[in-house]
Amino acid sequence: MSSFSKPDFYCPFTTWMNPHHDQSWDLSRQWLKQTGLIKGRQATERLDRSGFSQLTAQAYPNATQQQLTIAINWLIWLFLFDDQLDECYLGHDKQQAAVIIDRLYQFTHIDTCQSLEPSSPIEVAFVDLCQEYTRTLNVQQHQSFMQNIRNYLASMRWEVSTRADGTLPHFINFIELRRDTGAVRMVLDLIEYCLGSPIPNEIANSLEMQVLKDCTIDVICMSNDLFSFEKEQARGDTNNLVTVWQHCTHSDLQEAADTIYRFVLNRQQLFIDTQSRLESLLHTLKLDEQTCTSIRDYVQGMGHWMRANLEFSLRTPRYFDIEESQKGKPLSWLENISSMQSEVFTAP
Repeated sequence: MSSFSKPDFYCPFTTWMNPHHDQSWDLSRQWLKQTGLIKGRQATERLDRSGFSQLTAQAYPNATQQQLTIAINWLIWLFLFDDQLDECYLGHDKQQAAVIIDRLYQFTHIDTCQSLEPSSPIEVAFVDLCQEYTRTLNVQQHQSFMQNIRNYLASMRWEVSTRADGTLPHFINFIELRRDTGAVRMVLDLIEYCLGSPIPNEIANSLEMQVLKDCTIDVICMSNDLFSFEKEQARGDTNNLVTVWQHCTHSDLQEAADTIYRFVLNRQQLFIDTQSRLESLLHTLKLDEQTCTSIRDYVQGMGHWMRANLEFSLRTPRYFDIEESQKGKPLSWLENISSMQSEVFTAP
């Protein structure tokens, strides 16, 4: 198995642990059991080792206990759903994966979700989260969040297709798609939710804010692909920025990894530079001080996320525990929470 020397990761942003972590994590564990997302001992132990709750508590350090609990539930749902399509044969079967993705897609539309009953733990939890999360949002926030979910689901369908077909996209196209497969747009929406104050349209739709979001997403996704490369290679998954860059440029593996890390550093610097341009825009628009404070807190929240993601990636066993499983054999820790045939939850 090929490998490369990882860089000494640098991040100029800071964060801290939310003081409500322990209480929120206890409530989240109860919810995970109630919805059926976690059942057996091995899956529970793997979840406990993962550090997902600590990641969330560092990503949203100022959230209330209720907000943090919902954020933890969302992130764990995303990780577990991702595992259903990434870790086993299901992620190589376009038809079977489409069944799961299409049903979740229907739950994002009011006209169809009212007549559709959730039939698996992944659906039960998804519906519960959507209802609990969106009840405090205004119409625009609700629509934006649901569209981000749809884009994420569409990108997961694309990822399964490329994996099944054995194809590799061009790097530029892959970066744009990676921004959706990483689900980071959704977790950035959670920053606004935790602030309890919507970002004004003239700021939300500005070039400066779009650049800040794209930089945050790229830093998180590019860093993750550096950390997860060996695990993904071990299971034959080529949906990785290092792999795609190496393929497109015909470079060696170390050169490809070094290039992706330079992109991470460049995006961090662009984020810092764009913060200054956003301040100029706030001055030009003459927004009231309370609104400006909320906007600055949102931008700071993106910095929290970049730092939290790096610290999570450095300590979690998720990217380093590579279970050697024979093709077609069950994976010891992966539970069927999508109510599909058991044979698709085997090693690819």
